[in-house]
Amino acid sequence: MTALQIADTRIVAPIVFGKPILAEAMRRLRSNCHQEIRLVSVTVRGVDLILHGTVSSFYLKQIAQTVVRGVDGVRKIKNRLDVVYPDATQGDTR
Repeated sequence: MTALQIADTRIVAPIVFGKPILAEAMRRLRSNCHQEIRLVSVTVRGVDLILHGTVSSFYLKQIAQTVVRGVDGVRKIKNRLDVVYPDATQGDTR
């Protein structure tokens, strides 16, 4: 296994079977049908993958984790996504 220096995040991400873990995780998230999932950030520490960001439900938090679960070379996923419910009063014009 070799390492690839990701310049903008300053993280050394292992390459497994010719594909960087970070690049594959980002590809999977960016191609998801949920807009909020596409905005999730990922960092890699060795073979641990860490999800960062904010989503509007625990369902979407779990979806993000499921999307990256099958990335080759990931040993552990740390889901650090915050769930912030949208303000229910927004848009209420009464």
